[in-house]
Amino acid sequence: MTFLSANFSILCMPQVRLAPKSQRYDLLDGLRGVASIIVLWLHIVCVCKVYIIPRHAFLAVDFFFCLSGFVIAHAYMSRPEEDRHVWPFLCRRAARLMPLAVFGALIGGCFLLLRCFVIGDVSTAAAITATLLNALLLPTGNLLPVYSEAFGVDPPLWSLLQEMLVSIAFALGLARLRKPGLVSLICVAAYVSAEVAHAALSLDFGGMQVGVWCGSIRVVYPFACGVLIQRLPIIANRRGYLTIPILAGLLLLPLHDVNIQLFSVFILFPLIIYIAAGTQINPRLSGICRALGAISYPIYVVNYPVIRFTAMISDQWSIKSPALIATVAALSSLAVALVAMHLFEPLIRRWFRSVSGTIFYYRKYQNASETIHLITR
Repeated sequence: MTFLSANFSILCMPQVRLAPKSQRYDLLDGLRGVASIIVLWLHIVCVCKVYIIPRHAFLAVDFFFCLSGFVIAHAYMSRPEEDRHVWPFLCRRAARLMPLAVFGALIGGCFLLLRCFVIGDVSTAAAITATLLNALLLPTGNLLPVYSEAFGVDPPLWSLLQEMLVSIAFALGLARLRKPGLVSLICVAAYVSAEVAHAALSLDFGGMQVGVWCGSIRVVYPFACGVLIQRLPIIANRRGYLTIPILAGLLLLPLHDVNIQLFSVFILFPLIIYIAAGTQINPRLSGICRALGAISYPIYVVNYPVIRFTAMISDQWSIKSPALIATVAALSSLAVALVAMHLFEPLIRRWFRSVSGTIFYYRKYQNASETIHLITR
C-alpha cells in the first residue's frame, strides 16, 4: 500500500525543473535597465516640471537594493574560498561602484561651478567642498542650502552610500548567516521599514538632508531578501519576460499610497526577481537586456546633474516646450552615460583595481611573513 501510494504521488506531481545557478541572468539586466530609464523619466519630470509625475518610480531604488543582494550573493558564492575574504570583496565592490560615483560627482560639481557664475546662489568654495564629499559618498550637509537633498551635487549617490554600507555588512557577517537568521533579519527589517514608512507616509526616505541615515533602514529588507532568493532553489520558467511590463507598471503608477509601496517592496519585487532569475530568454531579447543592463548604472548616476543643466539652460533661454526640454534632457543623459561607460569607467576601474590589488597582495605577503616568523620562533 505504501509502495502504491508513493508511486501514485510521483505520477500526480508536476515535473519541476530548476534553473541552473551558474547561468547569466540576462532578464535581470533588462529589468535593471527598464528601472533606470523610469528613474531617468522621474528626474526629468521633477526637475523640469513637465508632464505627470510617476509617483512610485522612486521604488526603483528598492528594486535595485533587492537585485544587488541577489547578484552580490551569487557572485560571492561562485568565487573560490580565498576570494571571499573581506578585503578582496570590498575592493571589487568599490571598483564597481566608485568610478561612476566619482564621475557623477564631477559632472554635478561642474554644474554647480557654472551655477556660481550664472545664478550666483552657490559659492565656489561650497561647490568644490560638496563635490569632494559626494565623490567620497559622503553627504553635503548644509553646504548647499539651495538643495534639500543629502547629496546636493548628485542626489542619486545617497543610494550608493547605502550600497557600500550594506556591502560592508555583507562581507563582515551577512554572507555567513544561515537561512533562519536571514529570515529573522528580514522580518525585523520589514517591521522597522513599515513603521518608518507609515510615520513618513511614504517609503521615499533616505535621500534628503533630514533623515539621511534612515536610508540604512530602507536598504536592509530588500538586500537581505535578494540574498535569501539566491539561496533558494529557483524554478525554471518560460514566462519571466512578463516581469518587465509588470515592473514598469508598478513604477509608473501615478498615485501615491504607502501600502501599495510596502506591498511592492515586500512581496512583488522579490517575486519578480525570483521569476526572472529562473527565465532563460531567446538570444535576440538577451542582447537587448544586456545592453539595457550595461547602460543602467551610468544613466542612474549621471542623469540628475545633466537634467539640472538642461533645466537651467531652458530657463535662461526661455524655452517653454516641455517635450523639447524632456527630449534634450533624456538624450543628453544618454550621451553622457555612454561617455562614462566607454571612456571614464574602464580607465578609473583599471587604476583602482591595480591600487587595491597592490595593497591586497602586500597585506597577503605581510601576513604570510608574520605567520612564518611565528612558526620559526
